[in-house]
Amino acid sequence: MARPERDGFYWDLKTNTPFYGWGNAGRLETTGLAISALAAWRDRHPEAKDAEAAIRRGVIFLLRGRDRFGSWQSTQSTVRAMKAMADAAPILGNFGKGAGSLDVVANGRVVKILQMPNDPHAVEPILIDVSSFLQPGENRLELLPATGVQSAMAHLSSSYWIPWQKTNPDPSPELRLSVQFDHLEAGVGDSIECAVKAERVGFHGYGMMLAEVGLPPEPKSIAPPSNLSSTIFHSV
Repeated sequence: MARPERDGFYWDLKTNTPFYGWGNAGRLETTGLAISALAAWRDRHPEAKDAEAAIRRGVIFLLRGRDRFGSWQSTQSTVRAMKAMADAAPILGNFGKGAGSLDVVANGRVVKILQMPNDPHAVEPILIDVSSFLQPGENRLELLPATGVQSAMAHLSSSYWIPWQKTNPDPSPELRLSVQFDHLEAGVGDSIECAVKAERVGFHGYGMMLAEVGLPPEPKSIAPPSNLSSTIFHSV
């Protein structure tokens, strides 16, 4: 039942999970559950190694599915993904171990040479300021393996501000979403009342939606990208 996607495997679902997961979050939750089940079966049948390839490829899919917050879109899918990787750890062997270094390159210039941690339990982020290496328009960022790195998986995410006049939302046949604000211009500290209407089209069951609704920018000003994080809230 596993479905290939690039180098990974995922297990799809045709309905909500018991925790009302659907879409990408439901797929991640289901894949994590399948990996844990295969790992438990492999633990009871050490002589059979047929499931190991599927487990490894399933973990790759989960690693690629992390969002920019470091989680897996919903609470239950995050719990399932973390448990799956813990259950698969004895089978993965040297996966994720080893040090070495990576070159961080911005527009052809080396920003920094990163020494990768040798501790497989290291979870602290490595922060690098590349702002002085960026230029207006297109920028090219590269992570190049240097010495000692056999394999690595990188997850890049970015946030930026676009004026409303230049946005063109993609219509969705499965979701209707509208947002109304009581006023569109505000100063620092002013409150803005927001009304959000969401509807799943053609589905009458229960579900849960995680939505990000940005506060309206003042049309006559250009907000810097660093202000984006302060103008976003989560609505469940």
